[in-house]
Amino acid sequence: MSLFVQTVASRENARFKALQKQIDQPRLLRKAGLAVAEGLHLLQELQQWPGIRIREIWFASVLRLHREWDACENLLQTLGVDCIEVPAELYALLSEMEQGAGPLVLFETPVSNRVSPAVVTPHLEPWVEAVRTGDASPASLVVPAPT
Repeated sequence: MSLFVQTVASRENARFKALQKQIDQPRLLRKAGLAVAEGLHLLQELQQWPGIRIREIWFASVLRLHREWDACENLLQTLGVDCIEVPAELYALLSEMEQGAGPLVLFETPVSNRVSPAVVTPHLEPWVEAVRTGDASPASLVVPAPT
């Protein structure tokens, strides 16, 4: 299966503006039953969680230059979800990480808004708790990769 990537090059794009608004106003994400995570390690974890449905994945064009691009591309091919590539300057408007490149994952949270502790790995506990309680924007959390 080959990877189909849409390109968004303008901040005036309706899809880009909608996502940016949701990230800037986390209550809109929660109301829609959505959350955002950023980073390849979180994408890999999310695909393992029962009840999580990945809607779309955004990434900066510069991610193609990173050493982890091959692993990321292979994973994106298997997921079969919308992938949207944007220039680095647009991605910076979505990411709260200083030099984020993605992938930024928009996903549906389980209906109960609870994630079973059995599937949470220790490095994700702070992030899961923030999603569960709604006390922080999931996009604003930087969770260390597992060691």
